[in-house]
Amino acid sequence: MRTFQLSNPIYLKSGFTIVGPKEGDGNFADKFDIVLKNDIWCEKSYEKCESKMHRDAVSGAIKKAGLKREN
Repeated sequence: MRTFQLSNPIYLKSGFTIVGPKEGDGNFADKFDIVLKNDIWCEKSYEKCESKMHRDAVSGAIKKAGLKREN
């Protein structure tokens, strides 16, 4: 494992959350950006759903931050 130090500090400008139906039934349902209706989000497998969730979460966070993918 390697350790490195960034020359400029970093920070999070935004976040985006996608959760499953069980989390959406909880007390924080209104805090999530997307609550899925089912566990596989209309995909053929959990792995494809997971990949779609990651892509959409990153895209959503970029959009909420007012940035573009090129940034």
